[in-house]
Amino acid sequence: MRYSGLIAIFISCLVFSSLSFASGLLGVFQGKIVKSSSLDSKAHEKWVYVESRSGAIRKVNIAQALVEYDDDVPAKQRRKNPAESLRLATEVRVTAEQDRTSDGSGDWQAKRVLILARKLKLPTKQPLRLAQQ
Repeated sequence: MRYSGLIAIFISCLVFSSLSFASGLLGVFQGKIVKSSSLDSKAHEKWVYVESRSGAIRKVNIAQALVEYDDDVPAKQRRKNPAESLRLATEVRVTAEQDRTSDGSGDWQAKRVLILARKLKLPTKQPLRLAQQ
């Protein structure tokens, strides 16, 4: 009885660990779109390049992704089809899966793209200048 319980636990751990390795690595990253391609309808691919604040650039296929606006994006800035707003310099948060390919490329396949509100640049404070008398 004791060994059969251990064997059952071992087999269930083995099954669950193999399932997690079957799918790719899930990641979330944020940045500005610095380059994009047009939709390739045959290959079902539309690539965008997202640059983070640290300068890292990720290439991600957004063709199958759910594209939505963040709640903070004003209604005046929204389009009927959110994917039309994915242009250069748009700030986005991408949830994507890194696929496993035989060539080891590990391309990112977006599951969700969230369009973030543009942050307004606050004016820098100028030092006070005292009037000369």
